[in-house]
Amino acid sequence: MFQIYKSKMFWGAMVLVAAIIGFFTFMQIGPKNNIKLHQVPIALVNEDTDKNAEQIQNKLEDKFAGSNSQIKWVKVNHESNLKKGFDNKKYYAAFIIKKGFSDSIQTQTKLIATEVMQKKMAVVDNSSSTRSASPIVKQAKIEVKINQGMNASMSQALEKALPAMGNNIGAQISQKEQSILKKANISLTVDQMNVINSPIKVTTKNVNKIPSKSVSGMMPMLLTIFTWLGSLISSLLLWRTHNKQVNGQMTFKTISSQVLSGAVMSAVISPIIYFFIHTCFSVPVPTPATFIGLLFFNFLIFYFIQTCVLDLAGFKGWPLIIIVWFMAAGVLSYAPQMLPSLYRNWIYSWIPMRFSMDTLTNNLYFLNGSTSTFNSIIVLSVIGGVALLIMYITPLIHRKKS
Repeated sequence: MFQIYKSKMFWGAMVLVAAIIGFFTFMQIGPKNNIKLHQVPIALVNEDTDKNAEQIQNKLEDKFAGSNSQIKWVKVNHESNLKKGFDNKKYYAAFIIKKGFSDSIQTQTKLIATEVMQKKMAVVDNSSSTRSASPIVKQAKIEVKINQGMNASMSQALEKALPAMGNNIGAQISQKEQSILKKANISLTVDQMNVINSPIKVTTKNVNKIPSKSVSGMMPMLLTIFTWLGSLISSLLLWRTHNKQVNGQMTFKTISSQVLSGAVMSAVISPIIYFFIHTCFSVPVPTPATFIGLLFFNFLIFYFIQTCVLDLAGFKGWPLIIIVWFMAAGVLSYAPQMLPSLYRNWIYSWIPMRFSMDTLTNNLYFLNGSTSTFNSIIVLSVIGGVALLIMYITPLIHRKKS
């Protein structure tokens, strides 16, 4: 009964199970439990060069200075320059101090000064002389623009953080103004008091919007999963078929047959994926032909990567493919600036799935295109080319070992 405890297999199995659980815990729970914004590029636009606006700008820059700050401000001269930066994914959002900001704050200051002066004069004269007209007060304006298509999780975080930042600035100004009014025992009209209570009006606008029927912005990640899993199954089945035909003795002709069959499989599966998501579930696809082309490209690259591992290591290489996928699955849904440095630098930075997801994100959410698409295609092409080269030299490697 207790002989099993003397078996190396028992203790080996225990260590293996513990290692597997530890790995999956590290990859699936670690990133999610350590989410923290780090050096998120945000455009800072000051369209008002007067004193009050410059003070706000300086405070924001001082608050988020240093390499460990949550926000990395990117100065942009004019709001009109934002569009190109948004389309090219230079920043996740923009914080815009609107023109006339200082004038609006000055109207509030002028109102308070006028009311205080008239109060003092009334006390000195001890009369109810006719009051002069109070200045018209206006709210200063700050606009927040969220580059929503870049990342759904980051957009949700910034939609709360940036408007709250503007409201906090307004609360500080309001506190000073109300303190003066209270000390002088001055009452204002309802409209005037509303402006004093909220001296800054913060509005939020989304650009490169995520459509409503896009699984809350998770569609690019799901499509990456579909293409990876589809190519994974295809590579395994086709590898086994080719391997049986040549009794495990791979040749250049066999490799060429693998490449051709993978291309055919990619060409068939890509429009099927499009049919399911667009026709069956009404997911918006702005440019179907380009979209299907990207699916074909990504499917084929993944197929080359996985077939390369199978040709080189056989079925023993299968766990490596699964490990790479689980490493990617834990970090793909987050922007790199949300991940701990360990996951950002050692996992997110090199996994091929994130380049694939970038191409699909740009096609679905960036109608004007993005320069990052070309860069991602280049990286994937290099990865696929290396995998293809290894596939063709695999027969030589096996012969040398024999």
